[in-house]
Amino acid sequence: MRSRNTFDYITLFFKGVFMGIADAMPGISGGTIALLLGIYEELIRSISELKLSLF
Repeated sequence: MRSRNTFDYITLFFKGVFMGIADAMPGISGGTIALLLGIYEELIRSISELKLSLF
């Protein structure tokens, strides 16, 4: 994973917001939006790396 700068974090934040808005709308999948925005693989990898024992 490459290091990120402030612009990358801001861009990722707005992609996440857009994905969340899509989840709230009927008929639109947040996963599909994540795929179109190019963040699907990172999203799946990040979720798989969660340590459930912390919860």
